[in-house]
Amino acid sequence: MADTAEEIASPMAGATTGHYYWDRGLGDSLNRPEKIADPAEVERRSTDGSSVWNAAGTWEERSIGSWAKDSLRERLLGRTLSVAPLTSFVVTKVCKVDGQASVLFTRGKKRVGFNFDVELEWEGEYPDHGKVMGVINLADVSESSYDLADDAACRVVSRGTAPKSIEPQIVKNAAKASAALSDVFAALLEDLRARA
Repeated sequence: MADTAEEIASPMAGATTGHYYWDRGLGDSLNRPEKIADPAEVERRSTDGSSVWNAAGTWEERSIGSWAKDSLRERLLGRTLSVAPLTSFVVTKVCKVDGQASVLFTRGKKRVGFNFDVELEWEGEYPDHGKVMGVINLADVSESSYDLADDAACRVVSRGTAPKSIEPQIVKNAAKASAALSDVFAALLEDLRARA
């Protein structure tokens, strides 16, 4: 093996172009990005809703969280429920909707998912005690666990003019009312599936 002093000093001495062994001789044409002629080409969707570039259906995720959050706020605000003995139960304010919603295309199948933390303020009328109000915190409500009958998922705090002695009963009834909000999340899931 007869290496000249020049070949030893410059390891790329024999290469025509490139800087690594693997692309020796390929030139720069393979390493340059190509300009997209039509920007609408990027946004085109195939018949199943996935992007045209994902013809193999490997993995694609699109966020639809802002739409889902706005939709959830609209569905919850002003929602009136009837739970005895509360004569009325109204969601008066949606304080917080944190989380995400997305459409996932994987292995040729479309899946929709969401995960939200929601905080609501409510008011109601309690027989013989007048106006009562409180806060409902719904934690980790997702497409697979939106049945709010589970007490662990819902925390209710009562505030208002009712005496402290009946507060546990008010909280219990408000928790029942918040469980009735499950249908809001079920409807959201159906709309996300239709929208995707």
